[in-house]
Amino acid sequence: MTTAIYSNDTLLQELADKAAIRATLNRYSRGLDRHDTEIIRTVFTSDAIDNHGDFVGYSPEFPGWVNDLHERISVGHAHNLTTNLITLHSHEKAHAETYVLFVLARHQKGLVHVGGGRYLDHLEKVDGYWRIALRRVMVEWRFDNTQTVPSERLADLASGRWDGADLSYGVLRNQ
Repeated sequence: MTTAIYSNDTLLQELADKAAIRATLNRYSRGLDRHDTEIIRTVFTSDAIDNHGDFVGYSPEFPGWVNDLHERISVGHAHNLTTNLITLHSHEKAHAETYVLFVLARHQKGLVHVGGGRYLDHLEKVDGYWRIALRRVMVEWRFDNTQTVPSERLADLASGRWDGADLSYGVLRNQ
């Protein structure tokens, strides 16, 4: 194994690029879980292709498709990003493999869809911002759980919303 020797500037640029790529990937999950079309659009290049299995298409079509899908099948969902490996190929091209755990509370009371997979992304820097140019979604495992858990103690907590009234918009606006 060889060890690369980086100049401080090169190392700082690599760290900055990887942080910016992670921010793009995190914005994707936030946009998805808040059904925020504008946020989703900021993570893709204008001609990006997203391959979600039953949807393969250009990014302008994707936000509407994915929001409609989630509304049809669930009352709430979360897409949590975990392990992330980013390979920078140049100052403007990179690949990322990101593990995702997803949970969808289905319309049927007590039914929860749980799964895990990976996003395989080709990213490009466009106008100074990292964007997904090609995404391939892989599902590694999934199951449905129909067990219900008493939730009386949760009754006073705020619920997530799929619009600008979600509490997070106020919190993030003030940062």
